[in-house]
Amino acid sequence: MKDAQTLSLSQVPSGTRVRIESLTSDQNICNRLRELGFCEEAEIRCLTSGESNIVCEVCNTRIVLNTEVADKILVTPIKQELIPLLELPLFTKAKVNKLLKIDPSLKARLMEMGITKGTEVEIIRFAPLGDPIEITLRGYRLSLRKSEAEAILVSL
Repeated sequence: MKDAQTLSLSQVPSGTRVRIESLTSDQNICNRLRELGFCEEAEIRCLTSGESNIVCEVCNTRIVLNTEVADKILVTPIKQELIPLLELPLFTKAKVNKLLKIDPSLKARLMEMGITKGTEVEIIRFAPLGDPIEITLRGYRLSLRKSEAEAILVSL
């Protein structure tokens, strides 16, 4: 029986991270889904949800499922935790949630460069010695010092 927070994967809004609770299809389909990484307790991210297809990220792989199959995957949402931008894995997109208490002039400069709440960012590369890092946001690339990236909290 489903609890109040359990829903099918087809009902999950785009950008939401979820944990698989159970697979409710016939044995062949369940086995194939498990081969693709859709195992019980696995964490996945719904990238897009459409009327007929859903794009998910599981085990760092993007997979497209039709809504009939997605209806058979029962999931629960995962609470979003905030991490510093510096700890974000390469090529993983996240949304800026807040800026830590830093020098007001630095905070203003970061906001002028487009780092505001809700902005989607992605780490592209680290310099050979680790500082600075290069990110993309709002269609352009930006280099930040490690100390600046540590002050930016993001959610996946």
